[in-house]
Amino acid sequence: MCENGNPIDLEPELVDQLTAEARGADALPLLALTLFRLHEDSAQRENAKITLEQYQALARNGGVVEWALDKAFESPHKGPEIPATKALQTSCFKEIFPLIATVDAATRQTKRLIATRDSWRSGSPTDNVITRLVDHHLLRQTADRTDSSRRLVEVAHEALFRQWQLFQSWLHESREKIDLLASIQQHSSEWVRRGQEKAALQDSGSELSSALALRKDKHFGNGLKADDLAYLDACKTRRRVVRLTRAAPVALVLTLFLSAYWAFSNDLNLWTMFAVVPYLIEDAVGSLYSTTT
Repeated sequence: MCENGNPIDLEPELVDQLTAEARGADALPLLALTLFRLHEDSAQRENAKITLEQYQALARNGGVVEWALDKAFESPHKGPEIPATKALQTSCFKEIFPLIATVDAATRQTKRLIATRDSWRSGSPTDNVITRLVDHHLLRQTADRTDSSRRLVEVAHEALFRQWQLFQSWLHESREKIDLLASIQQHSSEWVRRGQEKAALQDSGSELSSALALRKDKHFGNGLKADDLAYLDACKTRRRVVRLTRAAPVALVLTLFLSAYWAFSNDLNLWTMFAVVPYLIEDAVGSLYSTTT
């Protein structure tokens, strides 16, 4: 290998290791990024030879992808400026991920997507994050073959799916949401088949809460059809009724107790107490209803 006409010395054991690991469609771009990182490290040492030990040390520290991510997001206030906090950076990443990757519902495998750069407002924090990822060879930007003014963005290395922990977490969440979407569609179909009877509705549980939250998801919520949305609305109403039914006896006992205490404290007779009880019960039930909507 050469750089500016000068040979770059690779330890034979390192060559064997890199050759053995060079697999997949992104092998060459990832190899180039790895060698660039190792050469940068060797340039700071008296011995210019790139060794297997250096490569193994890089792997122990998270690998070349982690190094490139750290480089991409250091000095956030230098151009192009990006959010300084991890939380705001993560918010930007979650606007990017759904447009450059997805999970196949049938195979559950990760699939690349190609996004247009116009999907993000020029100069926005997310757009600047993309610029940094492109500059550090983690994303690839190309011109559309049919329209050269259109810029396309895609993952440069599929290793991002495997080695970027945040991306892995998002993909895991995506698989869970795909499973949840399939479950909602299955339950709604059964509900419709059974003539929308109440017995086919869910009225409790974390799965129902997650299903109701999925409606607001900008990406997976679009997979819900009219019957699915109607089913979820019916489940929500059913849950509210069940909660009120379960809470009503407790509310009644509590109301009677407070009414008796109030009447005793104000030296009122039982007939006066019973006259105000219906109004107190109405207020209690109204409060319970508002907390279950």
